Amino acid sequence: MNLHEKSLELNITHELLNLADSFGWHLGNITNFSVWESSIKKSKINVLKKAVAYGLHSNIEGKDDYNGHAGGGYDVKIKSGQNESVVFIQYKKGEYSEKKPKKNKDGNESIFNVDNTKYFKFELNNTSTNQHFKIRRLSDHITQQNGNAVVYAFPLIKDIPDLDNNAGKIIRLTKFISIKDIDDEAIKQNRPFEENHSHSYRICAENMDKTEMNYYYYYYRGLDNSVGIICDVIILGIQKALRNFIKNINMSEEYFKNKFTEILGKTIDSYRNYIFDYFEVPSNFDVSSYYNSGGYYTYTDQNEYSDSITKKRDILIVHEVIEYLKSLSELVKDFEPNLISIPPYKPKYFTLNVELNIAFKSEPLYNVSMIKI
Repeated sequence: MNLHEKSLELNITHELLNLADSFGWHLGNITNFSVWESSIKKSKINVLKKAVAYGLHSNIEGKDDYNGHAGGGYDVKIKSGQNESVVFIQYKKGEYSEKKPKKNKDGNESIFNVDNTKYFKFELNNTSTNQHFKIRRLSDHITQQNGNAVVYAFPLIKDIPDLDNNAGKIIRLTKFISIKDIDDEAIKQNRPFEENHSHSYRICAENMDKTEMNYYYYYYRGLDNSVGIICDVIILGIQKALRNFIKNINMSEEYFKNKFTEILGKTIDSYRNYIFDYFEVPSNFDVSSYYNSGGYYTYTDQNEYSDSITKKRDILIVHEVIEYLKSLSELVKDFEPNLISIPPYKPKYFTLNVELNIAFKSEPLYNVSMIKI
């Protein structure tokens, strides 16, 4: 069986949804809902609401619709968080290669034109649909100032055995880049996308930071949104789980008030271990010192833990999540049932669900501020 883009789309979406709901699992396991059966205002399924993914039928996906309702060039819209925050994703399947790329038509050589080269090549803007221009219009419509709510996903998975071996953690091998950042970089390099032309994006198989765009070759120096996208998924999910739990428990019951501090403390400890394990960072690793020293840019010590082409990124994600869990721990110290204030988090790349806004606006929506929770 060959590896198809749909398999990557299904598995990565599944992983993102699981991460979005993961804090809720830990909260649910530790609280033991049966103890508070009389305190729960709604069923357990409503207390721990799940993140949701939406997709379009293949017949309309490639149509031009800047609202994203009947086309728009994306594969999946993921809704995570209490306030309908969303991100649109277009998944791409790359072709793994160890061949040196040919010189381009302007005579420039690829940065991968070296011995022992290994890279993935992804096609952008399929000439039959001009997909990049459709998804660009979707991005521009969602927000003029921040188009990071619409991203490409580039998984470094070469075949079915590779998919099987990385099942459950494929997102750690996936690079997320926003349509806006790709366009901005192309304009800076004086190589804008051209309609009816296919463009390629290459990613080094051994260093995800080494990338290249071409219709003409240029080294891609634009932003990598991967850390922000994954942190948004996780932390928005934490907030959503806590808000729903507190909202649907009878806070006046003395038993609950006495146990809440213990519950939240145990959930945070359990979830902290889960995050370290998921991203395969040792739990005794000093993430904060490593981050504060800028070490995630230069880290080369192979003895600290096993090598991984994504470990710099993994450490940065773990740092962001652990820092948020630390802020949650402050709730444990001074718990007041009726004055709970969940620590704020401003998403880096998720944005407010435009569908909710368009329903109440007669004019096109061009400027949606980042969601504040």
